[in-house]
Amino acid sequence: MIDTFLSDIPFKQLYDGKASIYELAGTAFSGRVMLREHFRCVPEIISFSNGLSYKGEIQPLRDPSSAAVKPAVISYRVETGSERRERNDGEGLHIAALLVACTEQPEYAEATFGVISLLGHEQAPYIERLLLDHIPPKEYVRRRILCGEPPHFQGDERDIVFLSMVDTPNPPNVAGAIAPRRLRGDPGDLFKKRYNVAASRARDQLWVVHSLDYERDLQPHDLRRRLLEWATDPGAAAARKANAEAKVESPFEMAVASRLIDAGYDVRLQYPVGPYRLDIVVVDESRRLAVECDGERWHSSLDDVLSDLNRQAQLERMGWTFHRVRGSAFYRNADGEIHALTESLDRMGIRPVLKMGHSHTTSADALLSRVRRRAAELLKAWQTDDFEQFDKSDGPAAGGHDPENPIERPTETSGDWRDDSASPVEEPLNTNGRADAADPDQAEGPSQESPGPSSAQSQAMPTPQIPHETAPEPESNLAEPTTTQPPGQRQMAFEGDTPEVTAEARSLEEVIGEFRRRGIVVEDLRSKGGSLWVYGARTTLSSEMTQLRRRGIRFNYSDKRTGWFTKG
Repeated sequence: MIDTFLSDIPFKQLYDGKASIYELAGTAFSGRVMLREHFRCVPEIISFSNGLSYKGEIQPLRDPSSAAVKPAVISYRVETGSERRERNDGEGLHIAALLVACTEQPEYAEATFGVISLLGHEQAPYIERLLLDHIPPKEYVRRRILCGEPPHFQGDERDIVFLSMVDTPNPPNVAGAIAPRRLRGDPGDLFKKRYNVAASRARDQLWVVHSLDYERDLQPHDLRRRLLEWATDPGAAAARKANAEAKVESPFEMAVASRLIDAGYDVRLQYPVGPYRLDIVVVDESRRLAVECDGERWHSSLDDVLSDLNRQAQLERMGWTFHRVRGSAFYRNADGEIHALTESLDRMGIRPVLKMGHSHTTSADALLSRVRRRAAELLKAWQTDDFEQFDKSDGPAAGGHDPENPIERPTETSGDWRDDSASPVEEPLNTNGRADAADPDQAEGPSQESPGPSSAQSQAMPTPQIPHETAPEPESNLAEPTTTQPPGQRQMAFEGDTPEVTAEARSLEEVIGEFRRRGIVVEDLRSKGGSLWVYGARTTLSSEMTQLRRRGIRFNYSDKRTGWFTKG
């Protein structure tokens, strides 16, 4: 097409629909200015994108202590992940449980949440449906929960973000060995740009949820492996660099640091903050004090003093607090100078952590443990204990249900029919990128082709994919959504529901017709010895199934197929 219609156009290769506005502008303007300062993410989170796309040139200037929760990056492996096309139900359930668990913890009281799927179009709507089933609408809106793909988060951010990798290990071969997944082609750096944006949307905490053993399942140069290796130890590279570079610049600094260490304070030497280094930083969880040691060697000239004060003023605007110790004063009266310093620490609430018998990571570990434990409780409740077992008086006759799917009682509701007939608007993916922007938003620059979803679109749920119980059913037996529920008509009603209509076959036909009119997917496999299936989440259709039981029509729920079935 380009060769046919754009043969005489300069730089015609840029008009393939994949070039960003920044690349197009680069053909007309020669110079570029790279914005290197970054303020959104805490340094640990932005370090992945910094190394992936910006050659380490980004200067993260946000103070890590400003994050409301810790740790900043969490790698969470799902042992029971199950991939179905572009959807991993195991990861989806765990992410939903973890997010709900977070909302119950006081440390996350004001946090906003996002969920980003790194593969395909099915995972994010599936997780969104789970969350809508378990989070009240007002809380959902207050938390600004958004589930989507990387382009949906362009120019946006959340305090806490969950990434779903979706991919699962290859099945074992005849010998029982599991081969690594093949390397994924990445023309135009599409996946690299998606990962860059996805990994930089979280301000305070990033969860990387996956189903892979990256050492076994992914090859050395796989981008997925790079992300998982980083998430397992996000500070490893930075620590190696810091250990090589962090050197005490003078005996004066060492003398001050030694006095603080002896007093039990958590002391960091040559602490990096963006392009700067602070002589000493005293830490107590979320509180930090910068201690600058003004010795004769580095603070004798007027230029050195002015440079130091300018640096301090810039960092104070970012929330840092400074205490300066003059070398001459320290050596005249060391006890007096240390006493003045400890008074500054006391005013800030910074305590000697060793005297208290805990480290600065204790509270973070405890919070993470609480979230994991509560998520496990929620998963167990959702999968096995969420609904009461049928009472004996309301239970099925012996042998009347699938032994692999025990009958469970849905939660009683008001009987309202929930309208889930709307489907999300599929937006084309924006594959554009800017390789020289400090903000990873610009790695997938805004485009008219890839707007973020509206709140209404983001809450709409797609109809689940239909798995087949036996051989594929002829198309005539598959019910496709036809019409949506008219506004205001929410009670489930069946025409002709009179005392005279008592035949079960007649009632089932009415049920099938009503479900189809409501846009609910129905699959009838009874002619092949199978079951009649109605697809939808357990909580979504619980009130309808309660009504049907009262009429003598009993459906059982299957977690494996996300639907209700009856032998009819």
